[in-house]
Amino acid sequence: MMMNRLVQALFAQRESLIDTQAEATRRMAELEERIGRAQTNVERKIAVYEGRIGNWKASWLRRKRKTANSCGRTSSLRRKRSKPITARNPLA
Repeated sequence: MMMNRLVQALFAQRESLIDTQAEATRRMAELEERIGRAQTNVERKIAVYEGRIGNWKASWLRRKRKTANSCGRTSSLRRKRSKPITARNPLA
């Protein structure tokens, strides 16, 4: 009779451990899915921000060139000096 109770208790404990292991496995799979979704979302947001930065930079360069051209000057990226700058002596 005592051996029967011991065996029943061991089987119950084994079943409980198997259930706990199955629950832990399920949670790990769920966490891996969530991590994968989070990584995808971060990569998508980074791509959107890179696109915004690229658009902003292109717009900024267009405005800079337009402003430089409207003032009668060329852009600082294309500016060439015809002769070197020399210091002038006002007393000479």
